[in-house]
Amino acid sequence: MSQTDPYIRISTGWKVGYKKRRLFSEPEPIELLTVQQDIVLKPGLHLLAARNGRGKSTLLRTLAGLQPSLAGDAKAGGRTQYVGEGLRFDAELNASKIFSAILSPRKRDFATHLAGELELELDKPYGKLSKGNQQKVHIVAAESMAHQSVGEILLLDEPISNLDYHVRMRLNAYWKADSTPLLRIVCMHELEWAPEWKSLLLIAQGGLAQHFPNQFNLEKLYVQLN
Repeated sequence: MSQTDPYIRISTGWKVGYKKRRLFSEPEPIELLTVQQDIVLKPGLHLLAARNGRGKSTLLRTLAGLQPSLAGDAKAGGRTQYVGEGLRFDAELNASKIFSAILSPRKRDFATHLAGELELELDKPYGKLSKGNQQKVHIVAAESMAHQSVGEILLLDEPISNLDYHVRMRLNAYWKADSTPLLRIVCMHELEWAPEWKSLLLIAQGGLAQHFPNQFNLEKLYVQLN
């Protein structure tokens, strides 16, 4: 890993959660997970998995600096993009106009290419796109901004939940073939891709643990998620 490559370092004791507001008293901290062992993430694909409500989105938002941790330290070395389910663009703009507004000419060309690979309708207004096609706009925008750039971290929260199977496969193939030294954390429920990726981050029983392809058994990991 070169000095310009992105990284994430999470220290033992890092606590993720939120503070619940209470009437006439101090907010009450609600802890979702605690890290039991130091975690270091390097460029590549990292899958984040957990049952609903266990803190996946909160973890990504905390790593992105959008909310504070409850305790401990985590450091993201690089320019971080968080792409969450709440992301929206102007309903009247089509994908082409959105990309023209936020991307340089060189990156617009790449966005057009990736949009074609993912079968995104470029001329249809964003507000009239299906949820799956809106997700494609978010993915293409984030990936294009990071493409061929230095020190980029993408935190993708449920980016494929509404995509067709064959589009998911194309996106996974693109991620695996991309030579840009990006660090991607992709939050999703499916674990089938984990053996092909750099590592799996699993939230279970109130903790966050990192697993590597040569160290885990998918059947046992699915048991932890149930």
